[in-house]
Amino acid sequence: MDTGLGEGMRHMEKRFRATYNKQTGTWRLLDSWHDAMQKITDWNAEIPDDCPALIIITDEGFTCLAMEAARLGILGKAVMPKEVDPEIISGVEGIKAEYHELQQKYEDLQKENRGFVVEVQDLQRKNDELKGEVARAKQVPPMSDQYTLKSQIVQGLVKLAGMESIKNIDG
Repeated sequence: MDTGLGEGMRHMEKRFRATYNKQTGTWRLLDSWHDAMQKITDWNAEIPDDCPALIIITDEGFTCLAMEAARLGILGKAVMPKEVDPEIISGVEGIKAEYHELQQKYEDLQKENRGFVVEVQDLQRKNDELKGEVARAKQVPPMSDQYTLKSQIVQGLVKLAGMESIKNIDG
């Protein structure tokens, strides 16, 4: 008994195949495991629209179906297959390299910045020391008791001399 090429379709990984026709605005959904596909012998020939393994859906029907699936929360199960594009991989690798280069520059600038911070702190310390020295230099030197006594005597004499001259003027 000749089973045809369709029998081999049951072992395929993907049961359903979908294609879109832009000219007619329709989707064609093929159930490759359907019993009707067992009779197919020429896989290059187009499958007729009246084949029971084929479902045709208009754009509006597809949009309605997608919206209902989203409302029911089952659209999240749809997964886009990942296509590995060499240009994307190259771009990602380039971005990674630039990121590592920028990270290294950032770390170098951080080290340089720490050096500047230490220099500024040293200069601030020296400035504070110099301010202290200037303040101490401006202070009146401490006077001895003997100097204070002599200063009081001189001030007293000046006052006495001034009073005596004032008495002479009055009298």
